[in-house]
Amino acid sequence: MGGKENIVEFLLTLFEVEKRAMIEHIDKIAWVRPAELSGEVQKYYENLWPSLFIGDVLTWEDLIFRIPGTKILQHIRDGTLKQLVDDTTYACYRVDIEWGYFIDLENEVLETWIGGYWLGQGLRFLESVAFKDLSMDYMRALQDKVLNVSKDEWKVMIDAMEPFSLDY
Repeated sequence: MGGKENIVEFLLTLFEVEKRAMIEHIDKIAWVRPAELSGEVQKYYENLWPSLFIGDVLTWEDLIFRIPGTKILQHIRDGTLKQLVDDTTYACYRVDIEWGYFIDLENEVLETWIGGYWLGQGLRFLESVAFKDLSMDYMRALQDKVLNVSKDEWKVMIDAMEPFSLDY
């Protein structure tokens, strides 16, 4: 199962009490600037995810981009994730990221963004879905929609898509 299916499964199995806890835990997360990790922080996350610490994990980007999305969601839910990089623009302008997801727990909406391989540029908004309408079938149909588009259709779609913006 891929990343998007894991995220959908996580959201669909989330109890209301867990959702409320996640919202509270998000408020307690320290949003950090991209920078080097202190030895203490490295040890904390090495204990959470030993398999990620093969090779150098010296910066926040090294750490965050090695962690699968659902692992981050689980640790937000459990309150064990203490820091996240406060630099969405970095991820959204990278051309090597193919799919991006923004989760609005309070309004119960999942946004899907695409980029990288598909567009040859940073992420652009594809569509959003309310949790009540979210399903594995929905995500498969969305993926099929992206995979079954001709180059000419892509040009039209890209021109109509909203690029990532901090004003979003």
